[in-house]
Amino acid sequence: MLLSEFDALVVPEVPGCPLPSVRAAVVVAARKLCEDYWLLRDSAAITTVAGTATYVLTPVDAANNEVFAVYAAHIGTLELGPLTEDAHYRALSTQGPPSQYAFDGQQLRPLPIPDNAYDLIVEFTVRPKRTTQTTLDDRFIQYMEAVGHYAKYHLMSMTGQPWANPSLALFNNQRYKAFADGYRWRDARANTNAVLSVTMRPAC
Repeated sequence: MLLSEFDALVVPEVPGCPLPSVRAAVVVAARKLCEDYWLLRDSAAITTVAGTATYVLTPVDAANNEVFAVYAAHIGTLELGPLTEDAHYRALSTQGPPSQYAFDGQQLRPLPIPDNAYDLIVEFTVRPKRTTQTTLDDRFIQYMEAVGHYAKYHLMSMTGQPWANPSLALFNNQRYKAFADGYRWRDARANTNAVLSVTMRPAC
């Protein structure tokens, strides 16, 4: 979808604000929504190569999006856990069937380093690229209200600008959170390109 589709939601409430600034604020708002609520989710199928330590994750809409966070990785029915303990860094130099993963913002590192070819499914969240200037992922059509409110909050919080309005900025931030919370409960997994999977946990 085009950034210009948000003009009607934002422009009338920030009189005097240049159009490029409005659209830059829309990108800020779309990134904020993705970072706060993880609503846009993709997946990638990777076949590991023995001895190859890192793998690049590519969003479905790579022209507009970048990977934000990995939230699941599977080899068949085996769920890989995220690398969380410093002691486990010994796995960085050993080879074997992967049981964990690390993600540095660009590359996925299965751990231990794969010793064979494994079919790995990785599920991750995405956000718009900071450099986006004309378009957003089409899935944002469902989230226009929240993005519009946060864009207005962002612009109205610019102290010293003619369109600044602290009280309305606060109102728009509250509306952003209300809409975004609604999205999270409604369809955090429905609007996804990822594999839908549920892992049963033992009862406490």
